[in-house]
Amino acid sequence: MKVPYIKQHADVFLDPNAGLWKKSAVGRFNLMPTPIKMIEHLSPFMANSTEYGKVNQIESRIAHNGAKITILLSWQDATRNDAIRDLDQFIDGVAVMFPFTSNANPLTMGDAENPVNAWFWRADKEEPYDVIAHGYGSSKRRIGKELGLVVNSSYQDGRWTVVFQRALRAGLISHQQVNFAPDKVTGISFAVWDGGNADRAAQKSFSGGWEPLELEA
Repeated sequence: MKVPYIKQHADVFLDPNAGLWKKSAVGRFNLMPTPIKMIEHLSPFMANSTEYGKVNQIESRIAHNGAKITILLSWQDATRNDAIRDLDQFIDGVAVMFPFTSNANPLTMGDAENPVNAWFWRADKEEPYDVIAHGYGSSKRRIGKELGLVVNSSYQDGRWTVVFQRALRAGLISHQQVNFAPDKVTGISFAVWDGGNADRAAQKSFSGGWEPLELEA
């Protein structure tokens, strides 16, 4: 995806209905259930699950204003699951993930030498999480707001829309956060949790490999 530069105040990008989104990079990505047989050594019970990951497509719109990058995500979801009131209830969510190195594997959420950075939103939380991972079971969540990551979300007519926004250059812990620049090509992948389908943890839909992401000057 080639991400266009759009001269507009950052706050306007947080509105999913803003006219600028007609000029953004648009992608529609097929999703599939995560191959959680790979984590049988961590959770044999979860590795035998079969009914998860029914969300099969996500739409992404991405743009930047030279200072911040904004990623708009939307997908169909028949039920809004944004609160847990009993033990058998789970939460809707979405994440975007970026590699720190060219060898980082999105299937395994990286490894010890090739970590990944993710932005993660849960429907029951006001603020997003910034996540760093060095493989399955190693995810470390940080409060996104403290690292400059903000989010806006809405649910309407059976469809979630979630907008992530952060500065192109990370702040205090830049070595643990992905950075973006017009002359740098990175990758992006997507994941969705359908709480109404009891999706949680590794039980989710995801897009597979990295989609190339290049910012235009």
